[in-house]
Amino acid sequence: MNEVKTIAHIYNDFPEKFGLPRQGICAGELRGRIVFEEEYRDINALKGMEEYDRIWILWIFDVYDESFRPMVRPPKLGGNEYRGVFATRSPHRPNPIAMTCARIVGIAENESDLERFGVTIGKGDPKFTSPEIIVSGIDMVSGTKVIDIKPYIPYADSFPDARGGFSLPEGERQLEVRCEEGVRESLLERLGEYRLGVLTKSLAEDPRPGYKTDENSENTRLYGMKYAGLDLHFRVENGILFIVGFEEDSNGNNIF
Repeated sequence: MNEVKTIAHIYNDFPEKFGLPRQGICAGELRGRIVFEEEYRDINALKGMEEYDRIWILWIFDVYDESFRPMVRPPKLGGNEYRGVFATRSPHRPNPIAMTCARIVGIAENESDLERFGVTIGKGDPKFTSPEIIVSGIDMVSGTKVIDIKPYIPYADSFPDARGGFSLPEGERQLEVRCEEGVRESLLERLGEYRLGVLTKSLAEDPRPGYKTDENSENTRLYGMKYAGLDLHFRVENGILFIVGFEEDSNGNNIF
């Protein structure tokens, strides 16, 4: 079999798995840059992509357990029920391959296109290299390896009447997200409306482990989550998630 090659990496505001949307549709406005490896950095390879709204991104889980687990515990089931690994999208599988159906925001051929498409180069991310694909509705951490890109074809790829197993549609089990006094204003100043909106929607999906999501519990534990250069702190009580503060992730200086 031919060697599977890394053709690109994707960069966004989530440097770690915790807090990342479990499915791209859960934070549909989360945007990212697909930055190609030098060998594949050719605008001709993207000719015709402007005729599509979406693409399939095939990518590699950064951290996974190479041992085969026939049964896993999906977070959607509270982390207490088992399903066969091939009936889930768990990262604990024989080959660490995942897929995401992302929306094409645009093809960036120069650095000024990034601002036009609503993305910026994060601290530590690679500089702009033409061409880049800007996408939204993604569910992988920043720096993830991309092994292939294919167009999404609606008549062949969409089966709206198909059963979805234990997976729940978007909008169920949502938390209400609030900020403690003064926090929202500070976050808005630091992140802007777009990034704060993505953060709020991601937190509403409840990033905590499934076994800690009992709506009736008085859970006052503080959780930490990295996002857009910040280290955020939140707690959950009675179905409400409170953002209590944040610090700069780069050097730990408290800015609230």
